Amino acid sequence: MGNDKYTAPDSIALANGHIFVGFGGAGLPDGSDGKSSYIIEYTMAGAEVHVYSVLGHNDGLKLNPYDKKLYALQNEDANPNLVIIDPVTTQQSSPYKFAATPPTAAVMTTWSSAITSCISVAPTQPTIRTRGPQSSKLR
Repeated sequence: MGNDKYTAPDSIALANGHIFVGFGGAGLPDGSDGKSSYIIEYTMAGAEVHVYSVLGHNDGLKLNPYDKKLYALQNEDANPNLVIIDPVTTQQSSPYKFAATPPTAAVMTTWSSAITSCISVAPTQPTIRTRGPQSSKLR
């Protein structure tokens, strides 16, 4: 690859027999520098298939087992956003921003039941003591 765009590999996800690697790149972890990071789709043999550009510092990538889309979370330190990628069509959503910025690092987890599928974002290293977990809803 030989450039600074594809540095700081973070998350790996598998979908449709391909490997997706999220690269944080050289951008700031809160995304305040306006740089983009990249998610690269590879074949199982390691050949590059597609490069996705996401605004901010990529810090999470997970395949939703129900809609078969990749959920990419950016900016773990502040200003988090979520981009949803369809690995079949290569289409990606505009960034979803959150109603409230978590005080520090955010992490994406997926959970679902037979009826509902939901994305929850919560701080991984909160600096504020609270009586319960903090979370943020998408807007």
